[in-house]
Amino acid sequence: MTEKKNIPKKVVVILTGILFALYAVYNVLLIIRDYQSLPPVGIVVSVLVALFFAAVAFFAFTTEVMTAPSEKAVEQEGTDLVGMSKLKNIRFLVFRDYVLIIALVGIFALKLRVLGSVIAYFEFSELPTVFNGCAYVATQVALLLLIIYYVFFLKKRPFFPRTSVLILITALVLFVCGFALEIVLYIVYGIGLEASPLRTMLSRPVFYLSFIGLSVYFLFPPLSLPIPVEEGAVYEEDIIL
Repeated sequence: MTEKKNIPKKVVVILTGILFALYAVYNVLLIIRDYQSLPPVGIVVSVLVALFFAAVAFFAFTTEVMTAPSEKAVEQEGTDLVGMSKLKNIRFLVFRDYVLIIALVGIFALKLRVLGSVIAYFEFSELPTVFNGCAYVATQVALLLLIIYYVFFLKKRPFFPRTSVLILITALVLFVCGFALEIVLYIVYGIGLEASPLRTMLSRPVFYLSFIGLSVYFLFPPLSLPIPVEEGAVYEEDIIL
């Protein structure tokens, strides 16, 4: 029964990993195709984007790799094998945590570079510039919320269930809003954020759907050991707002 319940989560995380991997490959192809015309800064940015998205894809694809040693192996090697396996699992989980955090912070920082141009382009009397600015802000805030959730709330989610879910739902809604605004920009006003219409149609859905998938994945309860309830402790669910 538990395995069946985990199927939707596995499907979401696999699709999310594929989307992040596709966006990484997309940036690699851009470098290969345009490296002669791209300035050095543009090449470095594209390389970093590809690495960061590949890192999140790695995080997604390795979600289900943590397995306990088989009974036969334990019988042959003894309990030391169990301890070694747990230690390797812990080290790998810590490594995955750092990979994801560095990737998300890196993506946020790279997008922060274009803040000046977004502000310069913004004009209250021009609706397309307003949509562009709102899409940018929505995406950046959503990225920041994902970082805050993963760094501060993931491991404490049993203590802050409402806040954790609220953060994730807010991030999910913001990504959807950013995607919707870019769709309006492209379809209604003919404005795409990539160098060509084809690139816009191929890359922007992949970009947004990857983060929407990551937000949905985080909404599933994390697999973790039960946290002991301390006597007299007050949890979020006990607080009447």
